[in-house]
Amino acid sequence: MRDWHLSPIDQKFRLTPPAPLAEFLERRALTVETHAPVGADHQRPHTRDEGCVVVRGAGTFVRGDDHVAFRPGDFLFAPAGVAHHFGTLSDDHPAWFVFHGPEGGERE
Repeated sequence: MRDWHLSPIDQKFRLTPPAPLAEFLERRALTVETHAPVGADHQRPHTRDEGCVVVRGAGTFVRGDDHVAFRPGDFLFAPAGVAHHFGTLSDDHPAWFVFHGPEGGERE
């Protein structure tokens, strides 16, 4: 796969338990992964800023005290160090995760 063109249709994107995470690209301050949590989502705060693009499925995203509904095509963001996870999610929920920037996140 070319690292400058990533597609959710690629066979590598079709994740199967017990491996709900696959890394596609790591380049300096950028990491691109797919993640498809099964059942509960047990994320912990990350050391870098994180963006997420929902490919399929729906549910709720919890960031700190905020809860927001999401659906395919939505972009979700969690700054470095902020607690976040998928509160509820459908069984068909793969998403692209993009980690960017330095440890500790970008400055405001």
